[in-house]
Amino acid sequence: MEQVEEDRSARISAFQGSTMADFSGETGLTASSLYPITGGRVFVVDGPPVAWSYGGYSNVTASRLLIQTELNERGATADGWTIGGTTRTGPCQLLPI
Repeated sequence: MEQVEEDRSARISAFQGSTMADFSGETGLTASSLYPITGGRVFVVDGPPVAWSYGGYSNVTASRLLIQTELNERGATADGWTIGGTTRTGPCQLLPI
């Protein structure tokens, strides 16, 4: 499980320095929302829900990937935002990255 997490982190980190257009083009994922931060934007990518049950308990959770970006010289379209870092929560193993 630890190796899976390391591989996932490495694949997500590989997008650092790319644009949101590159990210969406390679993964097929698009942001469900965004919010401004000082010097840029955070794009929110919500993954598919994952349901699990064990011993009479069940739960449904979803992955959330937060992509911090900075505006580059290309304008305010998807290719105008350069990825500076990411944060993720939830079961992101189903994201096609």
